[in-house]
Amino acid sequence: MKQKFLAIPSEIFDDIVSKKIINSDLTLYMYLCSKGAHGKPIYVSRSKICSELGGVSPSRVSGGLRRLAKSGHIKRTKLNGITSTSLLTFVKDKNHIFIKGLHAK
Repeated sequence: MKQKFLAIPSEIFDDIVSKKIINSDLTLYMYLCSKGAHGKPIYVSRSKICSELGGVSPSRVSGGLRRLAKSGHIKRTKLNGITSTSLLTFVKDKNHIFIKGLHAK
């Protein structure tokens, strides 16, 4: 059986403690990691995020995306009505950890 684990960098928790992001943003961040921790942009609509997170409200998702982008953990780019999301803080594997877009050791 193949198992996958999500590693959450301590910078995410630091931003929760400092109130740059809120607790529910962690769930959204983990969802985005499950879709895009490969380092490439992902294209997923807010309505799909709401649905896959079990009926989270669109305003909660929008607010979470805004806070994660403002704190430097994700980058959102609008392309002809479609918005891509790139993770800037993620763990690709044990040798490739990125914090706010910078490779960390």
